[in-house]
Amino acid sequence: MILGEGRKAVEDNEFCGREDLTEVTIADGVRSIGSYAFAKCTNLTKISLNEQIEKIEYGAFEGCTKLEEIVIPQSAKEISLKAFGGCTSLKTLVLPDSFNELDMYALHECTSLESVVVGPAYQIVDDCIMHIETRDLVVALPSAVKDGRVRIPEPIESVCSTYSLSLCKNATCISLAKSVEWINGDAMRGLDKIASIEIEDGSPLKSEGGLIYRNDTLLLCFGRERTKLRIPKTFNSTMASIAIPCPDIEEIEIETSSECETPLVIEPETFCDCKKLKKVTFKGDRDVRPQEFSFGNCENLESVENAKFAEIGDFAFSGCKKLKEAPLCDETRYIGYDTFAGCESLTKVTIPTGVTTIEEDCFAHCINLTDVDMHDDVTVIHREAFLGCERLKSIDLPLRLKEIGKGAFAESGLESVSIPSSVEKLDDFAFYRCTKLEAATMPSRFFKRSDKIFLDCGKLELLGSSDKGK
Repeated sequence: MILGEGRKAVEDNEFCGREDLTEVTIADGVRSIGSYAFAKCTNLTKISLNEQIEKIEYGAFEGCTKLEEIVIPQSAKEISLKAFGGCTSLKTLVLPDSFNELDMYALHECTSLESVVVGPAYQIVDDCIMHIETRDLVVALPSAVKDGRVRIPEPIESVCSTYSLSLCKNATCISLAKSVEWINGDAMRGLDKIASIEIEDGSPLKSEGGLIYRNDTLLLCFGRERTKLRIPKTFNSTMASIAIPCPDIEEIEIETSSECETPLVIEPETFCDCKKLKKVTFKGDRDVRPQEFSFGNCENLESVENAKFAEIGDFAFSGCKKLKEAPLCDETRYIGYDTFAGCESLTKVTIPTGVTTIEEDCFAHCINLTDVDMHDDVTVIHREAFLGCERLKSIDLPLRLKEIGKGAFAESGLESVSIPSSVEKLDDFAFYRCTKLEAATMPSRFFKRSDKIFLDCGKLELLGSSDKGK
């Protein structure tokens, strides 16, 4: 069947789920195949692409479980994430000579893949595909596993690309050549049987107590059924996703030393998605800097003890639904946006005196938050900072507050609010759909826009001026 005649694109979702399609030829002139265009065409066995195709969008052929071979034309410039994800019968992939940006996630769960024909940007060594310029492992084919062991050979230098080892689902051991200088947990996403990691003599990587590290940087921890992780004070930073190979971790203990003048940096996504993690304890007084998503989506995390966080990155604890107390301290001077979004068990928050700005979505959807204590030097509350805090009935806004952003308290449970005369900028929809709000005061200069500021606040009857004492 010829599809796409007279057009430049196959549209998003256009043939998604069509079980009647078995063999398809993309008509001449078509230059792009849209997102999910042929997704879940579970009887599709053959696809012929024309020589004008330039782009294959996200998930274009995802879940085509009978597709066995794909030849990408020389014209192709981009293959998006999950383009062929879940094509579990795919055995052969032919890439154009000019192609140099293959992302393993494009082939996610292609567990039958046997052969990949690559261009000059890549090199295949012992069933491992390496990007020549970066020396990074792009993907280890399922055939790279021998007797449960997958070896990463020379001249590969890094194993850091997300899902690059995910096709080796039966591997229980990873063996690293001495040329490998970096490895992180993202590469091991999708693996759940790794019991050991071997490091060849002469490598800059070291292994001790289930930890893989280089110099003072912790790269990885491993160990099947491991429930507790102890990180000694010798490290200055962590690589992303170090705990991916340890899905059963329930408790993490991080030792720090005040003798070290530089902060301990917990890199983005270091412990993200540790679904069984319940407790994190810091021992020592060293400044610690959790970065973006460092503990994001740890949905069973209940407590973070003795934390000395001077700065907390965006989304650092977002989605930690059982976190009972925000790990803030007197030294905290910055809290990123979405940092505690979706922390449904938080009931009280005290903003440290060093923090003067509440960033976007910082406490959004903290549905059980009832008490917010803000000091008077907080000057800005950005958009949607307390969005959806439905049990927040009252709040004392800082006397030196200058700005309240759009949706800052939207859909919250506020029953009354007094906006101080110091406020210079009050965005529309700041208190949108506060359906329990009955009384409010604010500077009279904002009265003309009160309908927008308090849109859909059906119970609001008393609107007074806070100009007095200005």
